Amino acid sequence: MKYIFLVLLFLSNISFSQNILLGKVIGKDKNIIAGATIYLSKIENNDYISYTTSDENGLFAINSKKNNVKITINALGYKTTEKIVTYDPSI
Repeated sequence: MKYIFLVLLFLSNISFSQNILLGKVIGKDKNIIAGATIYLSKIENNDYISYTTSDENGLFAINSKKNNVKITINALGYKTTEKIVTYDPSI
């Protein structure tokens, strides 16, 4: 089974209380993973927040109103990856 690595960047728009999570999905072998499905859910109860897919360069952008989320990435031929992402707007 192949593994997925994830590069993340969190951006915040304070005026609209929106966070934008930017990332790139790559394999352990450093190959770009296009068409991966990225889901955001609440940490406390796994309630769905939003989803998107990675583009042909493995890049994605997804909006969230929450600062702490669980991100789940699925891609055909790869093991599903889950990570907790915490954004601290005071930094």
